[in-house]
Amino acid sequence: TQLSSQLQSLSEKAKYGAEFLAKLKLYPDYIKKNGELFEQNLLKDIDHLIHTLEKKKQDLVTFIHEEVDRKISLIHQQYSSYNAHIQQTTGFLQFSIEALKEADPYAYLQVCHGFNSKCSSIYGQFSDEYECKAHTSYEFDFTFNTDCVLREIHRLQFQQIKPPLSPRFLAEQCLCHDEQSTTISGTLAWSMRDLGAIQGFILELDDGTVGSEFREVYDGTETMCAVDGLLPSNVYTARVKAYNQAGESAYSECITLHSSSVYWFTFNPRTAHPDIQFLTNPSSDHHYNLDSITCLSSQERVALGSRGFRNGIHYWEITIQRYDDKPDPAFGIARFDVPKEHMLGKDSKSWCMYIDSQRSWFMHNGQHTNRINGGISVGSVIGVLLDLTNGTLSFYINDEVHGPVAFSNLTQGGVYYPAVSLNKNVQLTLVSGLDPPTPRHQEL
Repeated sequence: TQLSSQLQSLSEKAKYGAEFLAKLKLYPDYIKKNGELFEQNLLKDIDHLIHTLEKKKQDLVTFIHEEVDRKISLIHQQYSSYNAHIQQTTGFLQFSIEALKEADPYAYLQVCHGFNSKCSSIYGQFSDEYECKAHTSYEFDFTFNTDCVLREIHRLQFQQIKPPLSPRFLAEQCLCHDEQSTTISGTLAWSMRDLGAIQGFILELDDGTVGSEFREVYDGTETMCAVDGLLPSNVYTARVKAYNQAGESAYSECITLHSSSVYWFTFNPRTAHPDIQFLTNPSSDHHYNLDSITCLSSQERVALGSRGFRNGIHYWEITIQRYDDKPDPAFGIARFDVPKEHMLGKDSKSWCMYIDSQRSWFMHNGQHTNRINGGISVGSVIGVLLDLTNGTLSFYINDEVHGPVAFSNLTQGGVYYPAVSLNKNVQLTLVSGLDPPTPRHQEL
């Protein structure tokens, strides 16, 4: 039965959750052990630095001692040489004085020329070889600069070895502020589970037109950013990434800002799965019709609307343009970060009705409910009524209520995006911003 199937699925979820809790319980011990190992390695590295510094200190002290010995040896050599020259000069002076005492003029004239030459030679040596200037200074002509080492020591920090994970937008806090002016401001907010691994964030925004490039609007450490200068009636797409010393994360899932109180929207190529194909406008060979899509894959792929709703009542219709009776296209709502690679309703972030040519089911978080006879064909029109005033989601086929209220207890204030999933055998066209159908009796 349906209840048995749901209980079985719930049991499997609970079993998986219990196994995860058992693993999670061991994490504090793993963290402590890894912290101790990390500390040991840190102390080992610091000790190695200290040892290297001590060795360098001994090398520098040895250099100073060698420099002292070299200077002293140089002074001793100069002293010995200068002393010998002074003694030689003193001896010559004494000899010359005795020669001047010679009474015989003839004898004096014989040695006078030699004395003059010797005296000039000794005198010249005082100017050349024996000038009165030390061969080295008693001061040391160099200094020891530790500034660069101290700077590097102060800069010692732990460095990340892995880029961070992707941030996640907080859809409930991402909105435009409608103002009576030509421009509108918006707010974007995101989160990270582990901010300790983050150095900063880069937020990018397109210019609100199809195919426009993203441009950087913020680079900093905050997890919220106000964006000014948005033009009315535009759909802006934003993405954010985190970075640290090791590199940059992948971009987040894109989110949209709709700068208008009007409730129309299109399918969004920025947030759709890459296999979703937007069809060209028949009136132009160069422009895509963002209301008409198909898929390139045989697997189900997801496309989201260009705006999310957090309150109010909203109704849109999707026409089946091509259908071969085999696939199960799904229609409904989803969170902006719903997985795009499988059918809507298979996870906790999407609510849908999936339907074939004979019957339909409602599905959320992999749980199927309310099998209803009656299917679709080419030309069928699927109506989706999202009532966030009462927290309900209902479906119509060809203007007729299809089954009971599909889902209730949708959270007001949460952001829900129109969504579809389809494969290559289906082609859809969207019409949005419609007036809700006239209320009819519908089971809850």
